[in-house]
This record gives sequence, structure tokens and C-alpha cells, in this order.
Amino acid sequence: MSSIGFNLFVLDGGRLEMVQNSISRNWLTVSVLAILIGSAVAGLYSIWGVLFIYWGLTACNSGEAYLIAPIDRGKDPVLFWLLTGMWFVFGALYILADIFPEYAA
Repeated sequence: MSSIGFNLFVLDGGRLEMVQNSISRNWLTVSVLAILIGSAVAGLYSIWGVLFIYWGLTACNSGEAYLIAPIDRGKDPVLFWLLTGMWFVFGALYILADIFPEYAA
């Protein structure tokens, strides 16, 4: 994976090493975090809805969902599908709340 950002040079035991800044390694996560914070401040919750739907799709593909602890689809299918369904429902509700704000309140 290519990184976008800058590199830091540090002196380690008498030799100069190039170390990538943690922000450049995780540029996508930092970007999405900034977008989510901005959308919350601006009151645009449909972006959060897209994230919830993404979490639901990721859970379906991987067979693991996360809330407080990992939930495996094979070991606890009822809890897995309740949580995954909740991600999809919350996602749809947040998106619909931005599309139809007169019904959201």
C-alpha cells in the first residue's frame, strides 16, 4: 500500500532511519474520521448511515461483527444477525433522516 504524507528521519543507535508518520500510514482512517466529525458538527447524519451500512456489509462478508467484543457468525448466529441487522437499520434510518428531515423529528 502506498502512503501519502511525509517521512520522519530518526537517529536510532547511531544510524539514520526513515520512519513513516503514523498519519501517513493511516491516511484513509484519519480522513474518514475527519469527515465523520465534520458531518456530525454540520448535522449531516447520512454519512454516518453509509458507515453503518459499510459495517453491516463488512460483517456479512467476514462472518464477524464487533460491538464490545467480536461476535462470530458460526458461534453465535442470533446475536451476530441481530447486531448486523441493527447496523443496516441504523444506516437506513440515518440516510432517510437526511433525505426526509420533516419526518425525522
